[in-house]
Amino acid sequence: MRALMERDGRGEWRLVSAPVRVATGRCAITSTSSGANVYTLDAALANVFCYEDEKAARLKTEIRRTAFLLTGLIEREYGRFGELGIDLALDSRGKLWFIEVNAKPGKDTVLLAGDRAELRDASCR
Repeated sequence: MRALMERDGRGEWRLVSAPVRVATGRCAITSTSSGANVYTLDAALANVFCYEDEKAARLKTEIRRTAFLLTGLIEREYGRFGELGIDLALDSRGKLWFIEVNAKPGKDTVLLAGDRAELRDASCR
């Protein structure tokens, strides 16, 4: 998934979207060009991973905390940014993994996930 972090009009960080890409078959590659499916976070947790509400809420809280923590760490080390794309993975046991941070994140997955409210909030409109 990519946690899309952007600054709001007051300069405060906010988590705009966290679309999820799920690889097809046994493929480990989650790029859309390799055929991955794209979902909103809520749809992926409910319909792909079949998480119950409580488990989904805990994971969403962990994703949010992780995204804000990493944003702070990146800025302390490299300076101020306006947006960051934080790539995370969820393994088969439900453990969250950090992959990388992108200073100029692609936002195609926000569009492909189809959440109109998140799309309006993202600066890719």
